[in-house]
Amino acid sequence: MVSNIGLAISISISITFTDGKLSSVTDGLGVEYVYEFEVNDNLVAVLYPDATPNDVADNPRRIYHYENTQYPNHLVGIPDENGDYYAQLSRI
Repeated sequence: MVSNIGLAISISISITFTDGKLSSVTDGLGVEYVYEFEVNDNLVAVLYPDATPNDVADNPRRIYHYENTQYPNHLVGIPDENGDYYAQLSRI
């Protein structure tokens, strides 16, 4: 009977910052996640890796909306791939 199995692995990531903001994270296999910010320093998109790493234009992405002019840094919604909000937030 085996009661304990040890597994030694090495995991590495590379984190890149541009203008003091996170711009990308790359894992040890070279898979890259790209982070986009707008002028108010709000995260507006995360680009996820796909089968064509040299063409980020077709990568899946998650978009974040900050449309409340009274609170420009408050996240108000996250749409799905069809543009329908699956997460919508409001300030109480």
